[in-house]
Amino acid sequence: MIYRLDFERECYSCINLDQDDMEDLMGDLYYPEGLPLSNVWVEMEGELYDGLGKSRQLSTPDIASWEGTPVLNERAYQLLAGTLEASGEFLPIKIEKKPWFVFNTLATTNAVDLAHSEQNRRGGIYLGLKSLQFLENKMEYLSLFKTDFDEKVGTFCTEAFKSQIIENAVTGVKFRTDLHRP
Repeated sequence: MIYRLDFERECYSCINLDQDDMEDLMGDLYYPEGLPLSNVWVEMEGELYDGLGKSRQLSTPDIASWEGTPVLNERAYQLLAGTLEASGEFLPIKIEKKPWFVFNTLATTNAVDLAHSEQNRRGGIYLGLKSLQFLENKMEYLSLFKTDFDEKVGTFCTEAFKSQIIENAVTGVKFRTDLHRP
């Protein structure tokens, strides 16, 4: 089964990287959008915050969200680096003086089941998805990936990746079967 990766913002903190700091260190703002960044990335300091804006005391996850991008703490990195390295690159940051790693997902697939997938477009402009299904037999080698079919908005994963997260009690992420909803 294929899942859409999501984050447990109700229970766990998210990551904030200051845009002004990013601009000072790297010139333009760089967000992981499916292009390699390791050659321009500069390690910076980030912070944990309440991603729902409620100013609650939240637990620190093993995997947090930075603008929808997975950010792994050192424990998650040690557990998952071998699995994920074929799917993208790790970009180092510091949170509370400790190493964390932004995971820039570079793997993409076009193994979309077009008979069961539909984009929501109006006037030729992409507005989201009405439905999404993958041809799973064509993507066994992937762990975490994106697709051009949804403009690389979602991050998707395989059953094997989900099992690894559950077996190692990695916190902060959840897995959705409704692939078309943001």
